[in-house]
Amino acid sequence: MEEFRETELNGVKLRVYRDGTIWRYVEKTARGYIQGWHKVLVTPDFKGYLNIGLKKSHYKIHRIVGMVYLGLDINDPNKQIDHIDRCRDNNNVNNLQIVSNQQNTWNRSRTAGCNR
Repeated sequence: MEEFRETELNGVKLRVYRDGTIWRYVEKTARGYIQGWHKVLVTPDFKGYLNIGLKKSHYKIHRIVGMVYLGLDINDPNKQIDHIDRCRDNNNVNNLQIVSNQQNTWNRSRTAGCNR
């Protein structure tokens, strides 16, 4: 089984792991970083989704994992990523599926909250 897949997003090289962990490649030493691979700083938004910042743009972790492993067009607003277990911080590829806006709304209405 592969450990990670590499991609580039907004001009930044990324290693995306199946469990939703993301590392970025730092080319220039800045703010004490040593050139090489570094785990990205993840911040939750007010809805509980995990986000990262890449060159003044913000991306949701589940959409990046969906792009790399499920073939999601990250810029398509009509396709969403559904967290199967309803846990917004569980970005394991096995917990994610591409759905339409309507399907995602229905899925959220059938169960409330995280099923952990």
